[in-house]
Amino acid sequence: MLSNLPGLLNVVLSTVIVLTLFFYRRGESRHKPLMSWLAWLLMLLYAFAPLCYLCGRFPPGNWLVVLINLVFCVLVIRARGNVSKILSLRR
Repeated sequence: MLSNLPGLLNVVLSTVIVLTLFFYRRGESRHKPLMSWLAWLLMLLYAFAPLCYLCGRFPPGNWLVVLINLVFCVLVIRARGNVSKILSLRR
């Protein structure tokens, strides 16, 4: 299990990203269909690693992918799952 530490970290980071995007609450914000589709696509892509792990196929990983996923995970948590806020250039 620990022999593939990057793969395990990848699974954990992907799970956090998917759950944060899944539990996003819009509140009073406007509905943006393109951002909704993008969030759905991101959840679909990032759910691949945890689902493979649950099915017994441990996904291989490397440290570059873990670093990229860590940066994206921090961005998603900081934006509280708001994909529009992640993509906007102004704060």
